[in-house]
Amino acid sequence: MPAWVEVKGKLGQWAEVREYLFSRVVREVEEFKDLIQYWDVVNEPIVQPWFDSIGSDYIAESFRIVKETDPDAITVLNEYGVLVNERTRRAFISRARQLINEGIPIDVIGAEAHIFTAQDLLGQLRSLESIYLAIDELAQLGKPIHISEFQIPLPAVIDAFDVSISEAEEIQAEIARIFYKVFFSHPAVEAITYWNFYRAWQSGSGFLRDDLSIKPIFDELKKLIHEEWKTSVRLETDISGKVAFNGFAGKYEVSVESGAMSETFIIDVKKGEKNEFTLVLGQ
Repeated sequence: MPAWVEVKGKLGQWAEVREYLFSRVVREVEEFKDLIQYWDVVNEPIVQPWFDSIGSDYIAESFRIVKETDPDAITVLNEYGVLVNERTRRAFISRARQLINEGIPIDVIGAEAHIFTAQDLLGQLRSLESIYLAIDELAQLGKPIHISEFQIPLPAVIDAFDVSISEAEEIQAEIARIFYKVFFSHPAVEAITYWNFYRAWQSGSGFLRDDLSIKPIFDELKKLIHEEWKTSVRLETDISGKVAFNGFAGKYEVSVESGAMSETFIIDVKKGEKNEFTLVLGQ
């Protein structure tokens, strides 16, 4: 938020701030609607309540404007601390539920999962079950959950375990694997956003070092996502041409071979649904 906006607020010029805020929403979504699907429409309304002064309806109005500007946009209500702070979580759930009950077009609940310090890191590692239960509570809102902001700063690892940088990088990778497995294991979690890939906001958090060399966290998460969490099988149909498999939800490339004929299909396996597909060669 630019400082001049805050100045206008302190001068009581809330109507002008409101106008600028909604104009910005329209501008950003209109400009990027063919490139960006997911929008954190309102970020941290509980821990950053400053905008409440422009009117209690600012959240609802922002979501409506996004959908009017881009009906295909996937809208996120995002908050900090909801996985580790019960008071923040309760307040956020209460506000989110009220908005959802009013029919405000909130598609996704965003839960930040930042780690900043050694104390944060050790505390959260000791509280994995509590974090999972916090996701349970958020899931009661009936919306998919995105772990919207997550990172593991290298200084926090070094301080927590009193290790060298190279040792800390190995531990960082293992910690990332632990947290990703906790998040992924919850059926309501639809996405995880790491914060971020290179030159990270928090020192040493990224997947690459400053010289662009790859850190262990990159390889660990690549292995987890592209091997352990992907289904790759080779099967033979029965006499009626049917085959069945259990696999993760998502899109699959299916190559079918029959005699001299072969063809590749794309199928989309939906979570929690009965997935049946008929694949016809030569059509």
